[in-house]
Amino acid sequence: MKNVLLFMVVVCFSFGAEKPTVEECKQIMGAGVYNQILEDTCHFSGEVSKSFIKMFTIGGCREIMGSELINSVAGDVISDTLPRYKKFGKEVFCKENWKGYDELMEDEAVKKFDLGNIK
Repeated sequence: MKNVLLFMVVVCFSFGAEKPTVEECKQIMGAGVYNQILEDTCHFSGEVSKSFIKMFTIGGCREIMGSELINSVAGDVISDTLPRYKKFGKEVFCKENWKGYDELMEDEAVKKFDLGNIK
């Protein structure tokens, strides 16, 4: 369900919808933080996190959320991810996350926010 919601946020936002809501900003930020963790930990090199960071910035999410909520969401993502990483170990954790990461790399709505493709 979370992936479907995130996909809907990305698609709506990428086609010029109104400014994102606080909840949408939280989803975008959470995806950016999680994908940054995957890139740092698993050495995934698609720079998906940068697309979400750009989406977050262009959408004005920094102003919409404020620093306290931004820090809270980042902390939640990290505290949610760490137990799974510890439970499964790096190899399984990375292997299990590759498919979703790869799908995001190929997703046209996410690609639109690639740093080199902003229009």
